[in-house]
Amino acid sequence: MNFTKADGSVVSIPDDQINAVEQNPNYTVYSAIHNPTGETVMTVQYNQQESTMGGDDMNHLDNDFDVEEDDMNQTYEDPDYDVMENPSKVFDWRNLRLQSAILGEDIVSKGVSGLAAGLFRIADFRGSMKVGRGKSIRDSPILFLTTAKDWHQYVDNINTVDIGAEFAAGVSSAQRASCALFQAEWEADPAHSQLQSRLLPAADVSDAVAKGQLAYDLMVRGREILGKKGYGQDNQSVMFRLVYDIVRSMPMKSYNYYTLYQLHPDEGDEIYSEFQSRYVPLDIYEVEMVREIMHGLQTQGDSYAFKHVRDETSALNAAKLMKAAAASYEVGDTQTTRVALLSLTESPFNYKPSSSKVSLTDSGKSGMPSDTRVKFVKMKVDKKDPMYERMIQANHAQSLGDGNLGVYAVGLSDWMFQDGKDQTLATKKIKDPIKLTTGPYDTQPTYLAIAPQKGKGSFKIIAFDAELLKAAGGSGKGKNQKKPKTVASALSNPKKPKNAANKRGKYFYIELHHKNKLDMKRKGPGEKGYKSPGETRHGKGSGKKPVSHWMKGLNKALGDAGKVQLLQIGNLKSTGEEVVYRMRVPTSHFGVAIHPEAGYRTLGPKKDKTNKEFLSAWKKILIEYGIPKHSPSKDTHFRFIIPKSERAESPYYQGLRARAGKKNNSR
Repeated sequence: MNFTKADGSVVSIPDDQINAVEQNPNYTVYSAIHNPTGETVMTVQYNQQESTMGGDDMNHLDNDFDVEEDDMNQTYEDPDYDVMENPSKVFDWRNLRLQSAILGEDIVSKGVSGLAAGLFRIADFRGSMKVGRGKSIRDSPILFLTTAKDWHQYVDNINTVDIGAEFAAGVSSAQRASCALFQAEWEADPAHSQLQSRLLPAADVSDAVAKGQLAYDLMVRGREILGKKGYGQDNQSVMFRLVYDIVRSMPMKSYNYYTLYQLHPDEGDEIYSEFQSRYVPLDIYEVEMVREIMHGLQTQGDSYAFKHVRDETSALNAAKLMKAAAASYEVGDTQTTRVALLSLTESPFNYKPSSSKVSLTDSGKSGMPSDTRVKFVKMKVDKKDPMYERMIQANHAQSLGDGNLGVYAVGLSDWMFQDGKDQTLATKKIKDPIKLTTGPYDTQPTYLAIAPQKGKGSFKIIAFDAELLKAAGGSGKGKNQKKPKTVASALSNPKKPKNAANKRGKYFYIELHHKNKLDMKRKGPGEKGYKSPGETRHGKGSGKKPVSHWMKGLNKALGDAGKVQLLQIGNLKSTGEEVVYRMRVPTSHFGVAIHPEAGYRTLGPKKDKTNKEFLSAWKKILIEYGIPKHSPSKDTHFRFIIPKSERAESPYYQGLRARAGKKNNSR
């Protein structure tokens, strides 16, 4: 006789090892012990009955999708409802409640002495035919035995206690991501072919699809299908634990340490690319740095951090970052490694490993050209210089007090420093501008520091521009080209750049849609003044919906800075609806910084940090669209896009995909 195990596999057991544990005219329940696992397996065989429709014998099977009206109206206290009416079920929808909801209800109704026995275990099957009403199977291996009918009955009978427990149930970020991935695939694959390919052999496809539809409905319109009873104000609140358990209850293939090798033939190379998405190639000095950290932690432990960090009060946090860098490097998560190293080398840790002295200062050993050597130096800069605050806000420099600015410079020689000081410049010796970068790992100049005349006064910092250097080194030939007396004099009175891409402007541009996805008027360069890049002038400035609808009230919170054109509008090709091509935010209120969790350069408020209306509006934008990522284009340097990882969890993009899917299905 064939039996189904808890993992869904079917085993055949000889008749002499099978016992009939219950028998009546309608059905017979058989039980057996599977060898060698020792698992108790059970099955039900229905007897042939005389049909009332003509007297022929026929098998009567349960319809998992036919929910009787009387069953739907049952309550927890209904004494007339006998769960044993269906002997093929060892549990009912009550066992799908969370254990916290069951315990909470028992405390109120029965007191502490009447608490349920706790979670259901596989061992409870032995010698028993049914799971007790006070036990939950949500965390048990038999969850896959549930049908779509069971989940529908649970949802139909759910009360406020259950809803509260579902929302309060802890879920990890990985589980949230799983639910979001399921939703995206459900919308992108109307035939659900991907889901069917992941089901176990002989699985009930229709039942799995019914479960999937319920899970999807709970993701996008949970408040509607639950009758708004204590659910929340809108559909934005999602019971992720319930959705995750419904998806997990599908009879799908599962993988563990011993079966992970089967993942590749089942899912193909695409799943491996997802695993490798955290890999970025590290530079030589980064590898040397993390190898030194690993060696130091292995030989010295946490004391290594205390010896190599200036501020001992932050040494414990530095040790944690070092361990994170080493652990992520071991598993190939080089993106996390790079972020950890970047944090260690900046304030307040200021980690200076010996490997950096070799890699960044000794071109003979590292093989790096001399003009790419990065050094952290201190220079005098007037606080009234607009670049002073701008570089600090962008994390391109550090304030060292008394008008001193800590910057990252390239192309320096030993003679440029004061005797016995490796970070203080000898201002009197320096005549030519100094190239500054954005950080210890950036070798490309972004700024120029012009030394004061005769070594007295402060450095003047300007944005690096190749055109300025070209002008400073001109030959003096030609009618309109005059050779400057010195490089410093040319740089002290710079001309306006001819290339619009080098002009940063007063705004950061958050691009919600690529221009190729939109129907809009594309404008070319301007005629007067500098040539404006076309990307910053595409589309139209006003649409059918108010600006506050797209910017969540940020335009009003900006005050006078929000009374200008902040939107570029176009029409989405896939749906035809009016959407925002780019959203502008002023540089006066926002700055560029590395996001501590996302690990990339993004935007953040640098002004009015006490303005609750301003901060609340910006938070709403991040929740609605996602965290923007710095991605310069040929025309726009301060261009920020919404990465795919953020779009997957964005309510705005989820709504667009749903509407696009409905339109495609209607064709």
